[in-house]
Amino acid sequence: MSIKIGREFEFFFHQGSCDGENEQFYDVWITPDDINNITHKLIDLTLKHFGKSHIRDVLGDTEKELLNELILDNSTESIVTNKPIFL
Repeated sequence: MSIKIGREFEFFFHQGSCDGENEQFYDVWITPDDINNITHKLIDLTLKHFGKSHIRDVLGDTEKELLNELILDNSTESIVTNKPIFL
């Protein structure tokens, strides 16, 4: 049986987030090693959904990769602004 709802069915995956109830899924989150096991069709649909050309652009960097990048970064960010901040 086929039901038409007037638009293409979209199916995609993403890396999840660490807020709310998602913490319970940490042990099943996608890792870089898992990417090679994802079907090309699902990757293609995910890239289309997010308008990206590479799956790592959707999934982003791992916490380990980000930490290694930050450890080597000695830059500082100016927080000076011309807009008032009220605390």
